[in-house]
Amino acid sequence: MIIMFGDHLPNLLDGFYDELAGKTSLSTEEFYRRQYQTPYIIWTNYEISMPEIPLMSVNFFGNYILENIGSELSDYNEMSLNVLDQIPVINEQEVMLADGTWMLKERLDEEQKKLLNDYEVM
Repeated sequence: MIIMFGDHLPNLLDGFYDELAGKTSLSTEEFYRRQYQTPYIIWTNYEISMPEIPLMSVNFFGNYILENIGSELSDYNEMSLNVLDQIPVINEQEVMLADGTWMLKERLDEEQKKLLNDYEVM
């Protein structure tokens, strides 16, 4: 299995992404989020059955793939997948919850903050 992806769009000329993504029609937050959404390709020389991959932070991607191809998972893999189920996207200032709601990290409830803290420690 060969997987290729990036963790952000390359830094190109000023204004290029503004025009490409239609920044004028997007909020600043949405524009920022889209700069970190990148395509991926998965190639295998055998048949696989892979569900559609949901929006997630790159730090969860490998663990998600391992789970879906039936690999044995470590405690770290399991912890990562538990976080993915609840908070699939994490960036510098905000997170996306499982229901698609974006929230500033500082506004998370205590349980969510503990989950993120435990994940960061692990």
